[in-house]
Amino acid sequence: YDVHAPYPPTLESILRPFDSLEAALDNIRFPWALAHLGRHAYLQEGFELGERSRASLERRYHAAIELMDRKVEEFFAAAEADGALDDTLVILTSDHGEAFGEHELFLHDASVFNTHLHVPLWIHHPSLPAETVDDVVTTRHLFDLMRNAASTSATTGTLLDADFRAQEPIARAQHFHYPHLESMKPIYRHDAATAITASHKLVRRGQDFEYFDLDADPGEQNPQTCGIEEFARLCREDSLPAEAIRNVTKWLSA
Repeated sequence: YDVHAPYPPTLESILRPFDSLEAALDNIRFPWALAHLGRHAYLQEGFELGERSRASLERRYHAAIELMDRKVEEFFAAAEADGALDDTLVILTSDHGEAFGEHELFLHDASVFNTHLHVPLWIHHPSLPAETVDDVVTTRHLFDLMRNAASTSATTGTLLDADFRAQEPIARAQHFHYPHLESMKPIYRHDAATAITASHKLVRRGQDFEYFDLDADPGEQNPQTCGIEEFARLCREDSLPAEAIRNVTKWLSA
């Protein structure tokens, strides 16, 4: 929770050290800025947050990440010294990202944008050598990996199995909207679901669909018109497995 609002920059305080004018101004701004984001205000018509307040919150966020980095470093140093990593599966990930004005959003609500979905995933398996994997994966499959590790050392059929990843190249994510905000913008008054490949992304909000070409538009700034069948055709052109395409199109249609 160190990387959740209010993004504490140190172990001792939620305030930044008063060692510069910028830090002092950030300490003054952040209570107002956080209060201004309360009650899902950023989902309402007419919401504005000044650039200085936005940048101040983002600086606090990065300071909180640095604090978490130091904690993780201490943990792994202690685990390695105790020999715990010799027979332990370790997963380092996050449940979501955080927005600081991207797509006019803040915190981590109302979104299936990659700002919130594209999170770190680092896995240590004591029996496998280190490697970098560029495949599209989903944290939905982490439970099966942990369950497998608890019963057997085999990685077949898990995220650590290249064949399994090849058969599951389309990630899925959902967001269930908050229905109790009367002045919420219409776009946020629907549950959202998305299917994501290395190059393509289809988002469903209610009965409406929007498509993002992730190669040309990685920041998801230019939504295009695209339906489920067109998305399926793009997946087939990329030679993705037929069963994976059938499963995701059925899921998006439900």
